[in-house]
Amino acid sequence: MNRRLTLLLAAVICHIIVGSPLQAFQVRSSFSQRTADSLVTVGMRLYTEGKYEHAISALSSADTDSVSAQTLFYLGMSYAAVNDYQSAHIILRRAVHADSLNPSYRFQFAKFLTQFGSTEEAQQQYERIIRTDTTFIPAYFQLGVLINAQRNDPRREEVIFRHIVRYQPRDFLSYHFLGDALIRLGSSDEGRAMIATSISLNPNHVTAITQLAGIYYLKNNLDEALRLYTKASSLRPSDPTILFNVGECLRKLRMDSAAVSFYRRAFFLDTSNARYAAQLGYAYFLRKEYDSSAVMYRRAIRLDDENPQFWLNLALVYQRMDSAQQTIDAFHGAVQASKPEKIGDIYAQLGTFYYRNDKFKEALNSYNKALTFDPTHTLAHFYLGAIYDRQSNTQNALRHFENYLNFTQGDTTLSQSREVVRKRVDQLRKKH
Repeated sequence: MNRRLTLLLAAVICHIIVGSPLQAFQVRSSFSQRTADSLVTVGMRLYTEGKYEHAISALSSADTDSVSAQTLFYLGMSYAAVNDYQSAHIILRRAVHADSLNPSYRFQFAKFLTQFGSTEEAQQQYERIIRTDTTFIPAYFQLGVLINAQRNDPRREEVIFRHIVRYQPRDFLSYHFLGDALIRLGSSDEGRAMIATSISLNPNHVTAITQLAGIYYLKNNLDEALRLYTKASSLRPSDPTILFNVGECLRKLRMDSAAVSFYRRAFFLDTSNARYAAQLGYAYFLRKEYDSSAVMYRRAIRLDDENPQFWLNLALVYQRMDSAQQTIDAFHGAVQASKPEKIGDIYAQLGTFYYRNDKFKEALNSYNKALTFDPTHTLAHFYLGAIYDRQSNTQNALRHFENYLNFTQGDTTLSQSREVVRKRVDQLRKKH
């Protein structure tokens, strides 16, 4: 009896505390939901504070079968922030699927894909956004940037960035991209105007300034190119590429002393750049500072000994310095660095060096080597004819002079030398 009474009292007390079994379940569920909501709130706050690992812990704890798209989004973004690509990709895709009509989630997912190199999938996500919302301009912009990076569809870039500037007429970046696309489509005047608009909206936009400067440089408008490159260099005084381009403009404007200054600054900022060293060497050469020129060309060769032009320029410097053996060594270096189709020309230049120094035996050898690589080399035939003529070797002189006339037939730039050779051939035939 006492045992039955005890059980009955226990049942009554239990009913008083939690009600029916269904109510007990609802209490537990309500508590669980409040806990999950609290964890999501904490996780979102941690994400905004940049505490991504803690955010992952909180949001993962709240992850149940009924987790919201918002929770998935912040969890996925937290994984992305710590460069856990695989987890971020899975979770963010779930977030987009859970709320497919939310363009913001899809947009951030696409940006994440771009950051981690999945550009094709990112492009698909941007395109899906703009199919449903033509006013979502950030998606248009990111899509345009992706297409611009591929450099194969300037027409589509034009369409995208024209659409953007209609909605956002003060978007300096879109004007720049639009100008770039137009130039590649052949509309150079309008393209320059768009880039100029970009600069007017943001006078510190160095990328646009240097691109416009490069356009003027290629059009040989050196004064305008110099003005723009100089402006860019004032904004980025430690950018060696910009300093080098200032030097190029100054050199072409025959301002050699100023060019040297900028070439020197560019090279000392990037001492691994062979081209900077070589151009500094060339600037010294123009100023007849041959010792300094030789130093810089040797420096360029140490950085890139497979560039034949560096060797040839060094040979020219040594010629001006009357350093015969060093000149010859430089020519041989050029031969070693050259492709087979260029070697004939280098031997011909070496032959001319010997010829001008009255070393006719060496000149004959070099010119014959030139013909080994290029049997139609007109300069080699001309000088071989001249050398054999000096040696009274009429048969060989005639052979090379006649080859010269055959291979230069129709070349109006050589009319004077052809006339001289033709007269000499007539004289030799009379003697022969």
